[in-house]
Amino acid sequence: MTHFADEISAQKNLAYIASHLDLDVDHAWCQRLWHQATESYDADLFLNHLERVVASNREEFARQWDDDSLERLAALLSSSAFIAKLMQRDANLLRLCHRRPEAYPPAYRYQQPDFLRLEAQMMEMEEKDFIRALRSYRNGKMIEFALRDLLGLDSLEVLLGDLSMLAEITLELSYRYAWQRLVQRFGEPMYEDYDTGQHKRAHFAIIGLGKLGGGDLNFCSDVDIMYLYDSAYRGMTTGGSRSAIETHQFFVELSKLITRSMSENTEDGFVFRVDLRLRPDGDTGEICLALQGYENYYSTMGQTWERSMLIKARPVGGHDELVRQFQAMVRPFIYRKYMDENTVLSIRELKDKIDVKVRKNIHSNVKLGRGGIREIEFFISIIQLLYGGKDTSLRQFSTVRALDVLRDQKYIDRCESEELWQCYQFLRRVEHRVQMFDQRQSHTIPDDESFQLRMARQMGFDNTEAFWSELRATMDLAHEYFSTLFVEEHQESAVPTEIFSGNYSREELVPMLSQYSFANPRKAAVNIYTILEQALHHEEEHRKLRSVAEALLNHIDQSPDPDMALNNFERFYTAAARKGRVMKLFYSNPEAIGTFITVFASSAYLSNLINSYPETTDILLSPPWTEEDIPDATTYQQLLMEQVQPFRKDTEAFLDHLRYFKAMEFLHIGFRELRGKLDVSSSTAVLSNLADAMVRVVYDYVCAELTERYGQPMCEDRHCGFTIVGLGKFGGRELNYSSDLDLIFLYDGAGETTGGSGGTLRNNEYFVRLVQRLINRLSVATSRGICYKVDARLRPNGDAGTLVTPLQGFVEYHENQHAMTWEKQMLLKARYVCGDESLYQRFRSYVNEAVFGQPFTPEQFTEIHDMRLRIEKEKGGSTGKHHDYKAGTGGLLDIEFLSQAMQIYHAKSFPELLDANRTFDLLDQLQAMGAWEKTDGETLRQGYLFYRHLENMVKIYQDNASSRINLNAQELNPLAFRMGYGKTAGAALLECYTRTSRDVRELFAKYFGKLRDR
Repeated sequence: MTHFADEISAQKNLAYIASHLDLDVDHAWCQRLWHQATESYDADLFLNHLERVVASNREEFARQWDDDSLERLAALLSSSAFIAKLMQRDANLLRLCHRRPEAYPPAYRYQQPDFLRLEAQMMEMEEKDFIRALRSYRNGKMIEFALRDLLGLDSLEVLLGDLSMLAEITLELSYRYAWQRLVQRFGEPMYEDYDTGQHKRAHFAIIGLGKLGGGDLNFCSDVDIMYLYDSAYRGMTTGGSRSAIETHQFFVELSKLITRSMSENTEDGFVFRVDLRLRPDGDTGEICLALQGYENYYSTMGQTWERSMLIKARPVGGHDELVRQFQAMVRPFIYRKYMDENTVLSIRELKDKIDVKVRKNIHSNVKLGRGGIREIEFFISIIQLLYGGKDTSLRQFSTVRALDVLRDQKYIDRCESEELWQCYQFLRRVEHRVQMFDQRQSHTIPDDESFQLRMARQMGFDNTEAFWSELRATMDLAHEYFSTLFVEEHQESAVPTEIFSGNYSREELVPMLSQYSFANPRKAAVNIYTILEQALHHEEEHRKLRSVAEALLNHIDQSPDPDMALNNFERFYTAAARKGRVMKLFYSNPEAIGTFITVFASSAYLSNLINSYPETTDILLSPPWTEEDIPDATTYQQLLMEQVQPFRKDTEAFLDHLRYFKAMEFLHIGFRELRGKLDVSSSTAVLSNLADAMVRVVYDYVCAELTERYGQPMCEDRHCGFTIVGLGKFGGRELNYSSDLDLIFLYDGAGETTGGSGGTLRNNEYFVRLVQRLINRLSVATSRGICYKVDARLRPNGDAGTLVTPLQGFVEYHENQHAMTWEKQMLLKARYVCGDESLYQRFRSYVNEAVFGQPFTPEQFTEIHDMRLRIEKEKGGSTGKHHDYKAGTGGLLDIEFLSQAMQIYHAKSFPELLDANRTFDLLDQLQAMGAWEKTDGETLRQGYLFYRHLENMVKIYQDNASSRINLNAQELNPLAFRMGYGKTAGAALLECYTRTSRDVRELFAKYFGKLRDR
């Protein structure tokens, strides 16, 4: 007998019940109800629920119930708020208490009397009526199951089997109803037999997994299923009320309809929640696959946990023969006749994952806790995986039957089998009572004392202490058996290995990552989780990743920016996961981890290159050249021509390889500069050499194209020369990582081509087409990006001028005083790139003699000075928080404009100065000839080195082509570290920057003052 926790409230409940029935509270019927409450599992809960049920169904209680009916009602209402709500809504469910619930007869789902009756009633219903009828049937059966369990009317094995049969019946009904509707709409799904070419009707099936596959569903299980069809090869439906659709799409729609019929939560509830996450690729995979699709996946990507999962795969809906074909196909994958070391290790890791997860739970979780249901199920499945390849008797779906076979085949003795079964039975009944109360998919006993007391009574105990004692003893015993698998002394895994184990959620990773130097451990957890989502698809890959976890996290932790390092490594891993060779290099070479993390922590630009071209990464470990042997343009050209030769007939492949080659070299150059192996003078030179080679190879390529089509361009009776001239940073061989190529194009003069497959062209048309193709090949974006942007606006008349200029036209432009002072100034950087070198020399001679042969006037120097200040005003404005190191006061352009003005001024006396188109060389030559006073030349040279180094490091570190620098010392710390000032030396960098810009502007004003006064 149970006592009321709140007798006053209970008496009020009884009084309300009496008033609803127009009876006095002392009436015999009311007193029977009071007495039945004291005999129930929870007297207070029973009367509380009964009051609401009576209020909704007064007529059902107008007469007294017999003792058996009342006992059933009391068992249900004192155990389940969920059932009480169902009975309030539907009197038919209440009437189930008047008869003893029966088990399903032994028969297949589609032979069950319930199925045959429901199929006859439901197939012609409207969809909303079908949905409602399905749920009504399910709710009634769940009440019957609860009664059978609470009153001990059936064994656990029978009860679990019937819960599973309910799922099978409702799945089969949902499948047949959806199939009928879709066939009416689209016609029968067909496919073409690959071998015979015959058209056949396609079949569909539902594969049961997990507890459904094992025939041991609980009260609130999801149903783990996969959808399968035989083939959709060249398949279309036959057409119905709507047009035909592809067979695969038919089955996608069928799968969605079945899922909705079962899972949709309406006012009548749901039937079963459908869980499709066990299918290939989980939530991201196709909702249904053909048999061949499953075979392809499991033969190439199947993992050990999927082997364990497929042990329980069996038909639960649709075409059973198709599932039997599936079972035959996966059987060799599940059960291995020969166990290699990796297979055993994979099974062991599966057990270790369970160990980790149960360590995070306690006895109150009867599924995932230490010694819970999960451990018993895995104890059985691991033995099946290890020995099922040779012992076919172990290939059982059901946990109960598998235990019997383990006993019969002497894998465990009879006593052990009995003990495991008793543990399993006890835990499953506790699980049912937890879930029965409010239909929640929970496995944890709540902390609520009244819940625990009710649970104890339901399980046959007088008090909670006795119940908990039995529960702990049961789970401890189950854990002892589980612990016998792969016995060895337990050692805690190191934190890095645990972090990459895949056993923790994002939230659980946060405190683990807080032990490291991450500024944002939560974002770090997201990155780790993303990496694991890739790695866990391949057991061997995951194992290798865990093997380097400690080294990886240590390098990241000790890097200048751990957050940046991990973020870039995650992007690299995601990109490289599809390229096995790349990760093999990463795992096999211990130096690779430190090298990669150095880049990922220091350079957004180089990280982006690596992540765009992960296959280029071996260049970091095996560099093709060193700083003592920097390749010149000719070396690059020869190497590049050898590599692109196979692609000369395939323009797309040719262009892609150019971009790949450039990316590979930029990565190498940038990495060496980042490590301090190349100074800025060397890096700008080699970047320019690379660009020279690129332009030359593309020029040869487009020349060959046009020559075949139009022949050779001629001037009178000789070949018409054409030359490409570099200007700006390209001409000065001072390119950085984001420079455009400033080019002008000159040719000899008028004439016509010799003709080819496309006829003839006038020379100017020919060279315009040549230049257009050249620019396109260099600038067009392919899947691999671009080579270089080309800027041809420095030609005579700029954008308004012709794209190519005859040499005589160039001369006339300057002779007729059309050229402005800045256009003459920019010719100081002019340099031969490729084409007719004799034509370039004629151009060069004219420039040296006619343009710079006469001294510039003070007014022209004033124009150069004013042009510089105009650029400063337009582009180099300072906000107080930022400064432009290129166009701002005292910036890079001060040095370039001043050195070029001094070059022009002294060229009359020292004509060799005109050959110095590189600012580094020019500053040295001006110093050597005494153009600067005292240490002014060294100040300018150091300033130029500082600015160019700053420019390259901003690009390498931030992947930012902007020349604006933050004037906050703390914000400059990361950049200062990468420039060699120290880890927290932003103030030192800012002080150097301030001093340099001040000194440069003073010298700019000083020397331009002299030039303008002369």
